[in-house]
Amino acid sequence: CLPIRSIATALWGLDAMFEMVKEGVAGVDWHVRPGFPNAPFSFGPHGITVAPELYAMVIFAELERSGARVLTTSTRGTGASSVVLWAVSGAGHLALLLLNKTPRPAAATVNLPASLDAVATVRRLVQPAGPASTRFGGQWIGPDGQWHGTPNSETVAIARGELHLSLAPLSAALVDVGAPTPAANPYAIAAGSRPGAAASVHRST
Repeated sequence: CLPIRSIATALWGLDAMFEMVKEGVAGVDWHVRPGFPNAPFSFGPHGITVAPELYAMVIFAELERSGARVLTTSTRGTGASSVVLWAVSGAGHLALLLLNKTPRPAAATVNLPASLDAVATVRRLVQPAGPASTRFGGQWIGPDGQWHGTPNSETVAIARGELHLSLAPLSAALVDVGAPTPAANPYAIAAGSRPGAAASVHRST
């Protein structure tokens, strides 16, 4: 059982929805009941109260836009069950979603086709100090259902197909590779959840 309004519920939601897509599920309905403790949001006299699951739904909807395709992945390596990577192609771009579901920092190295040199944009889902501090790309969803705050992203270089990324404890990173989807598919993914441990993505044989 996950703590109510913990970012862990958002990480679970993202992973669960992509697992459903992988199994061929066509749609997901999320219950919103008055007083239901793990609903993605609830209604009140001053608007909505947002729970972390709503951020999971927003990120999933962005990745699963029209024409998107979830790429096949496999996981291996020490600590691989703690760090999850999903790869989605759509609109001529490759997007990577990395989930660190542990209370420890993680470091990842993603190996894409060696011919790929690009600058990727990273937006992070974090919750440093309780539910009210949940942020995606530096912004939060207010009682009016709108985004508030200043958008915040970072850029990382992909050189010869290699991307290095750190992950805070219990956090996610959405990476827009900003390049056409590589033809190589499926990928095999290895992940580590200790500081300095590596996660690698290689083309499967």
